[in-house]
Formats: sequence, C-alpha cells, structure tokens
Amino acid sequence: MSYTKGQELIYNPNGKVQTLNLQGIKKVKIECWGGRGGYGCLGTSNFWGGYGDCCIGELNLTNEEQLQIYPGNMGDSLIDAGYIVNQQHLYQGRPGESSYVNLDSMRIITSRGGYGGDYSTKHYSPDKNFINDILSNSSITSNSSISGKIIITIEEVNNNKYLIKQDNKYYSIKDNTLTELGIPIDDVQKEQWFNDYGIDDLKEALLTYDENGEKLIDSLDDKFEVRMMVPKD
Repeated sequence: MSYTKGQELIYNPNGKVQTLNLQGIKKVKIECWGGRGGYGCLGTSNFWGGYGDCCIGELNLTNEEQLQIYPGNMGDSLIDAGYIVNQQHLYQGRPGESSYVNLDSMRIITSRGGYGGDYSTKHYSPDKNFINDILSNSSITSNSSISGKIIITIEEVNNNKYLIKQDNKYYSIKDNTLTELGIPIDDVQKEQWFNDYGIDDLKEALLTYDENGEKLIDSLDDKFEVRMMVPKD
C-alpha cells in the first residue's frame, strides 16, 4: 500500500491489536489518547469518568518496520460497589484502558486511561505514561478531550523508484511481474519508465512468491543491476 505526505490514519478501539506496515514511509507522527474512564452513580447523581492522557511523538524509520497499535477502550460503567452510601446503592466506574503503540514488539508510547467515576475517589489505571527516547518532539497532555484513539500522520515518504537493468535493457517488476521495457531512446523516456513502471519496495517485489511458488529474483541471472531514480524536489 502506498501513502502520501500528510495522510492521517485513525485507529479506534475494537478490543484488538491493529497493525500498520511501514513500507515506503520515512517518518510518522504518533498521537496516542488513553481511553475514558467509566461512570458511576449514587441514586440520581452521576460521577463521570475522566478522559485519558495524550502522548505525542515523531518517529524516524530506517527499515520496513511494523507498528502494533492498541487504542484503549472506555472503562466499564455502573459496577456494583457492594455497599450503601447515605442509604443509596453505590455504583462505580472503572478506569479507561491505556492506549499504546509498539514498534516491532518494542513499546514506544503509552497513554494512561482516564480515572473511573466514583462517589469520593478517583480510580486511576496503574499504567503510567511513557514515551520511548527514539521518539522526537514528544509531549504529554493530561486529561485530554479525546478518548481511546490513535492517529498516525505520515510526515515523510520514500519516493524512490526502482527498475531492473540487465544486458542494457530495462525491466519493470511492478505488480510482482517481470516485464521487459527495452532500451530507452533518451533520458526523458527513461524517467517516464521510472515514474510509470518503477516500484518503491524492491525487497518485497523481488522476494514475494507468485502463484507458482517462485520468486521474481529467480527469473534474473547473476548480471542484473538495480537502478534507482530519486524524484527532484
């Protein structure tokens, strides 16, 4: 999948860890909001849970990493506290779930969930806010106004384009298919080939198995070259 600079990817709670493969991406901004706390009540009085904290940071990428993303759910509400206050039954809210992001299984950011609503005590999640040192321009905001959400903003993409050259002829491996383009008549046509037929993920294209169980790299002899074009700014 290709991404564009400034694109926002929004992840909402679904009770599962969600993944994002980062091929072709050089830098992302991560905004991580903890889940809101559940609410409680005493008679007709409601005690609303607090919003979770927000941690933000920017991540530079060098390889084809993967993010594991978990947006925290809202805490359970109206949990029977098991005792009476002022002759009324007390119900409590549980803390919101913490939200977190891992980079290839390494924790890089955690945002604590909001406190659960109660008659006299705020029940906080035992988790603490955390931002790994590999993130830059980081910040933490307590009691934010958004609940249980993670936003990944694409800040820089890798616009390199690759073709294969063999025996002076150029080949495309776009869509995991080896296609002969031939010998370009001039630099203008060569640049057009890179733009139209080049791919930005060379490793995946060469090493992915096709329907016959073969890899594209096996279709090339030992004398092929990789040619790269970097678009002008």
